[in-house]
Amino acid sequence: MKKLLSTGLIALFFVLPFSFVRAGESDERLDQLISSLENDPNWAGRSSAAFYLGEEYKGNEKAFQALIGALHDQHYGVRTRILEALGNHENPEAFSSIQKLLRWSYNPRLLSYLDGNDTYVIEEAMKTLGKIHNDAAPEFILDYFFAQADRLIDFPIGWDEVRSEALQSLLTLTQDDSQVRLKSLYEKHKDLLTATSVLLHEGQEIPKSKLAQEYALLFLKRLDDYPLLTTEIVSTMIHSWPTHRRLQFKERFLTQDALPALTTGLLDDQGKFIGRLGQFSLKDTSGEVICEIHVSPERLLEVYRFVGKEVVLTGEIRHQRGRSKLWPMVEDRNSFFLELTDIQLAQ
Repeated sequence: MKKLLSTGLIALFFVLPFSFVRAGESDERLDQLISSLENDPNWAGRSSAAFYLGEEYKGNEKAFQALIGALHDQHYGVRTRILEALGNHENPEAFSSIQKLLRWSYNPRLLSYLDGNDTYVIEEAMKTLGKIHNDAAPEFILDYFFAQADRLIDFPIGWDEVRSEALQSLLTLTQDDSQVRLKSLYEKHKDLLTATSVLLHEGQEIPKSKLAQEYALLFLKRLDDYPLLTTEIVSTMIHSWPTHRRLQFKERFLTQDALPALTTGLLDDQGKFIGRLGQFSLKDTSGEVICEIHVSPERLLEVYRFVGKEVVLTGEIRHQRGRSKLWPMVEDRNSFFLELTDIQLAQ
């Protein structure tokens, strides 16, 4: 027993000083990186320091505070690297600083005056917001895009990438939210479904959606308990979006993964001459068509039992441009329809 104790003491005698040295070396490197981040006259040196403060010192409060303090660096490359490092720290307290950065330095009302370098920073900021998991982030992201100027003289290069990154962060941030919270978030910002900025280009006015497609996708994926709200989204996409927006939605979101949509309404039989969209439609209480339903032939008898009744219906959103048999000379403007997957009586 004494031999074991003495052996342990000897080992401790050699290990402890080594640990203190390693800790000292680590503290010294941390201080050097912070000094480089704050004082290096070369932007590449400051950017490199930010990178290592995010990679080697995740969760270190001193490193985190140094990154926050340097977030308003004058060079876009350094700001981008700092945001990436803050994402690695995953500290929700970074939210207020990122919020201020976007509002003060990259105000969406001044979108026409931002350039491609600016969008690199905004894109990284949107990505970082998805990593730090602050409860206020989803509402801020939606507000940021809604605040975009209503009239623009130009769109900065890379803005589509900014929107895509914002969507990914919104999907991440809302994946564990309650349905009640999601309902509140949707109802507070649902003007985004149709909100546009008018781009003035060579004497023409071109409407550009602020975040309509991403907003629709987000809540079609997240709202499971509120078919009236998802029905509202589907109806808006079909009847209020211009043709080019529906086509863009198809190209971005409907080419690989199926997108189910939960809808509710009165099921109506449209007859056999409607053509490619199938024999059925879903109507609202005033008799207006919400969307058209395509049903595979082997399920027709099953679905006919629900005609004339209020139903809750799930279908995959599909898009197909072309001409119907009923109106062969007119291109079908309602190019979205639902491919039926499930149907039941409304409760």
